[in-house]
This record gives sequence, C-alpha cells and structure tokens, in this order.
Amino acid sequence: MINTLLPILVAAFIGHQLDEAKMKKYEMTDENDNVVKVQFSKHSDYSCPLSCGLDHHHYAKNIEDADSGNASCWIIESSKGIDGSTNYNINGQSMNSYTLIKGSKVPKSAPPVTLMDLND
Repeated sequence: MINTLLPILVAAFIGHQLDEAKMKKYEMTDENDNVVKVQFSKHSDYSCPLSCGLDHHHYAKNIEDADSGNASCWIIESSKGIDGSTNYNINGQSMNSYTLIKGSKVPKSAPPVTLMDLND
C-alpha cells in the first residue's frame, strides 16, 4: 500500500508547487468600473512600466518583491480580509472585484497556410 500511496502524494505535491509558481491572469474592476488586466505570480521578477500602452495583461510585481519607492512600474498589493477574501490594490488604487482568467492552451505550431496562385 505504501508503494502506491507515496508516488501519488509526491506527484500531488509537485503539481501543487507548479500551479502556485505559474503566472496567473486577472481582470480586475476598480472603483470607477474600469477593467484592469494584470498578471503576476508570487515569484514575479518583471513588471510592465506604467507608461505601457499595450492592450494586454500587464505584468505586475508583488509589493513584497517591488521597491516601494519605485512609481514607474505596475505594483500589486494583496491583503486578506476578515472574511478570508483577498483584497487587491494596483498602483495604490483599490479593486472592487476580480476574475481569474483560465489559460487556454496555445498550439505550438500554427496551422499550415494555403497559398493560391493569382494568375490561375
């Protein structure tokens, strides 16, 4: 029995650690009902600059990892509420709600492109 149980426990532990370490994408709504797209992980080393104008999920640093005096990059601060909920502040602005975006698998290769001869 131990020969079966031990590999299952090890696999579950490794799976949990990998899930915790990966980047998570969120769509958050601020106090003015603007949607803010961010992505971060506990081990995030990169952050988009505040001047980033691309329409994508901005990389953000956790406040523990970020230089608190650095106002030129996206910073996220999270805190646990009394009821167990997580409250987020992005760049000092409180978020009213958030949705975790489930990642979809992107194919590693693009489908083949069919070329047509325009002379025919």
